[in-house]
Amino acid sequence: MYSDPPRSNRGRSLMVLAAIGGLFALTALWPLSSPPQAQAQVPDSGAQRAAMLAELRATNQKLAEIAEILREIRTNTAPAGAKTAAPARGADPR
Repeated sequence: MYSDPPRSNRGRSLMVLAAIGGLFALTALWPLSSPPQAQAQVPDSGAQRAAMLAELRATNQKLAEIAEILREIRTNTAPAGAKTAAPARGADPR
């Protein structure tokens, strides 16, 4: 009863051209969707060790300063007649 109208060659060639263009666009944009690859860094263990030692020296210096401040506070807040250090266990309290 009803028949499909005949397709023209022009319409078919436009569809093929659009499909090929879409494929080209897809392949051109494909690398943009993936993240860049990470570059490996070779660790320098000697430099890392030197940096750690420098940080440890700075930390030890700060701890020594804190200990000195705490000693000063302890001696300044002690009563006038009190001893600054408690006798050791088992020591003769003469």
